[in-house]
Amino acid sequence: MNRFPTNYAEMIASGQLLPECEPGTNSVEYCFEDENKTDSTYIFVIDCSVRPSEVQAIKECLKDTFSKLPENVSIALITFTRYIQIYEMGSVSSVKSLIIDGKETLNVEKIQSLLDITPSSKKAISQRFFVNV
Repeated sequence: MNRFPTNYAEMIASGQLLPECEPGTNSVEYCFEDENKTDSTYIFVIDCSVRPSEVQAIKECLKDTFSKLPENVSIALITFTRYIQIYEMGSVSSVKSLIIDGKETLNVEKIQSLLDITPSSKKAISQRFFVNV
């Protein structure tokens, strides 16, 4: 179960829901104050523990979404079932992924170690996990 952050309780009132709670909402967009920033990043997190027909529908939806993205955006992909799969999409010739058992409890340091992320590798991270479309 996902729990709302504690400060959400102050923001919810009768007849006034947060965008995440509105019926029919399937995504929420957040805008940054810096309007000069032109590049955007989209991280798609997909639950693949559904029927095969629904997986096909997800594929079609993603294709449609990708075709509508503006230029100069980066995308990343994470899928999950019992396992979490983080894709390294930076290379067109080969896509690698890290598979983590969903039952495993990992701290930030362990995840950084598994993904080979160091403080000095920030630029390399964007090149490994994101692909420009």
